[in-house]
Amino acid sequence: MKALKNIILISILALAACSHSLFTFHAMHIRNATASTIYDVKIKVHETGSVIACNYILPDKDCALSFNPRESKGYAVEISWQSDGVSYTKIINQVNHEVQSSQTSKDVTIFIRPLGQIGVSIE
Repeated sequence: MKALKNIILISILALAACSHSLFTFHAMHIRNATASTIYDVKIKVHETGSVIACNYILPDKDCALSFNPRESKGYAVEISWQSDGVSYTKIINQVNHEVQSSQTSKDVTIFIRPLGQIGVSIE
């Protein structure tokens, strides 16, 4: 269980790493913002070899993890999933979100949207 938590935390660090400033974060959510159940959701960090997965996420629901605050890193992240019989893969290289250095503890949310689109929010 501890090894799985470490893998998840490393993956989360990579997700949050792409903003303009380093920050810490304490939760990650993968939000299904579609009208269909999505399956085989995976997040991979190629630099570390880390992978986390959710078997399925119902419409308008999350796969979520919270943990002790961690500092972000600068790795690209690959997210893949299946929806309505179609497989999707996207790379998150950069989060277009300004992070205020005074706000240190964040939640990172990846939104899976219709037609294979994704979004990222850091709040």
